[in-house]
Amino acid sequence: MLLLPKHYKSDCCEAVMRSEDYAKAYRDAREALYLRGNKIGRQIYGQDGLRYCLVGGLPLTDREVFKEAWSEAIADEIVHDLAECISPYPHGCLECDKLWEKYELATAGYLEIFTIHRIAVDKQDSTALAERGSLLDRAAEMP
Repeated sequence: MLLLPKHYKSDCCEAVMRSEDYAKAYRDAREALYLRGNKIGRQIYGQDGLRYCLVGGLPLTDREVFKEAWSEAIADEIVHDLAECISPYPHGCLECDKLWEKYELATAGYLEIFTIHRIAVDKQDSTALAERGSLLDRAAEMP
């Protein structure tokens, strides 16, 4: 059973979703996941500033909650509509937004690796320094 927010019109690209509508869509997505038998936990905010919702014990971003509840296309559209509403910069290219999101995740990963490296150098931890190379290799292979 596909539960979509009653107020959400996926065929209307011109509509700008207000913050209250976004919050309602988020609540509806959590409810849809709950009704499918998923254990829905509390919301937490990560160091990256993003909100995460524990679904089945896994932390999911808002976009991932929408994707799990409905579909990737609907998730992209809801997040895109909110971004248009709150951002002073023009959006409109979902592919560009996805690439930007991948860039942000990759940057966060590299920052974590370099932080580990800095701590290992400060502590003169040769094991951690050796592992840094494999971490960088894995990060470079990420899509």
